[in-house]
Amino acid sequence: MRLLTVLVIDIRNFTGLTMELGESKTSEMMGSLFHAAGVVLTRNGSYAQKYIGDAVMAVWVHDSDRPVQKDLLSIFHALCGLAGIIGGLQAQFVLRAPSVSAPAVNSGVAALGNLGSAGLADHTAMGECVNKAFPWRPPPRNSAWTSSSAAIRSVSSTPSPTSVESSSRRLRTSKATARRSRSRDQPGANPAGSGKDPHHILG
Repeated sequence: MRLLTVLVIDIRNFTGLTMELGESKTSEMMGSLFHAAGVVLTRNGSYAQKYIGDAVMAVWVHDSDRPVQKDLLSIFHALCGLAGIIGGLQAQFVLRAPSVSAPAVNSGVAALGNLGSAGLADHTAMGECVNKAFPWRPPPRNSAWTSSSAAIRSVSSTPSPTSVESSSRRLRTSKATARRSRSRDQPGANPAGSGKDPHHILG
């Protein structure tokens, strides 16, 4: 396990761009982006680079127990360079809308190593700090994922003791109500407060 910083940057509305450009022009654009990104990242001392779809991921490994200023300056110089490359795609490829980048940077402890089959091993970093570096975007309005995303945000936030206690009371009340409901629905159950034997046959 090593301390490292992960930089991830991709293009917003990449799906819309591919529909506008078509396959051939999109391939040309991404080839140009990745080539220029590699030059910027190498110049700023990145340890490893990965290209995933429209995303560029770069890793810097730190020798100390916390990132030093020199490393951080290199990382943010690289970030500015990548953002500039993506921002220039509109003029370079005559895009209708501005090309906007979505960057993220995160530092933490992760595993470094070769993963994959013997013939196709891929040197990469794995860990929570890598996962958190990938930009998360909310879904479009009226999307089927809206409620799920709201739940994710709710779970991700730290609840206060008051909200936890309130939720616990609601849960206990809900369980008690469910037990009473099941009891009433069971054949032969004695309705609460009736005072009569459910098996008694009226004459």
